[in-house]
Formats: sequence, structure tokens, C-alpha cells
Amino acid sequence: MLGNGISIRLTDRAEADVDLLIAQYNDIDINIGDRFSLDFYNRLESLQGFWAYEMGRNGTRKIAMDNFPYLIYYVVDEAIGSLIIESVMHQNQLPRYN
Repeated sequence: MLGNGISIRLTDRAEADVDLLIAQYNDIDINIGDRFSLDFYNRLESLQGFWAYEMGRNGTRKIAMDNFPYLIYYVVDEAIGSLIIESVMHQNQLPRYN
């Protein structure tokens, strides 16, 4: 739950994306996997005060991670006060949500 009463939920796909990316970075160096995880969760926290980033089709929004070339795709469900993380994709991948 974020400080302003908004919770964040990851879909199964988003959890799988993050787990895979952490594992891939851990294969290179455990510290890089840890840094990716920290960057991802810090970026989610940054949505606490301002979640209305760029919106694509179907209400999907995206925000770039600070230190890794990935985009976090999410939707806002104002009815239940929740941000739903849909996926995490490399910036050079074809977007699924534009």
C-alpha cells in the first residue's frame, strides 16, 4: 500500500518478468540482480505521489526505470485505489500496450 492509500499489485506476468530479469542479472553478478530489484521497487515507490504518467491505448501507462533500460507498464484502477503492474519490458522491445 502506498502512502496515499493506493496499493500496487503485480500481475503474474509482471512477477515472472521481474523474476526472470533478476535471475538473468544474477547470472552475470549477484550485485547487479540486487541493484535491478532495488531500482524496480524504488521506481514503484516513486509512483506514490504521481502515478499519471504517459497513457497509451486501453488506459495502460508506462514509466521508465532509472538505472536499467526497462519500462514498467501499469494500469490505474481508481475504483479500488490500485496500480496494477502489467509487465516489465526492455525499451527496445515492441510494446504490447501502446
